[in-house]
Amino acid sequence: MSIKKHADTAMSARSGKDQTARAIAAVARAISQCWRVLCHWAERRRQRRHLGALEDHLLKDIGITRAQARREARRWFFE
Repeated sequence: MSIKKHADTAMSARSGKDQTARAIAAVARAISQCWRVLCHWAERRRQRRHLGALEDHLLKDIGITRAQARREARRWFFE
């Protein structure tokens, strides 16, 4: 095998590895982003359920009515 052909083959293999590494990194970023969104939704759901369970005097302390708390607690987690 000539030196040039060997160098071209080695470069092509490196290029393929680079593309694979970039693809894996892109998938990892996408999975990470999805995880962050899911965690955010779960936290929002938890907070809304907690708000819906507060007693009237606590709702008054934060300046909202029972109806407002119920309305917020009924919202979908992704809203």
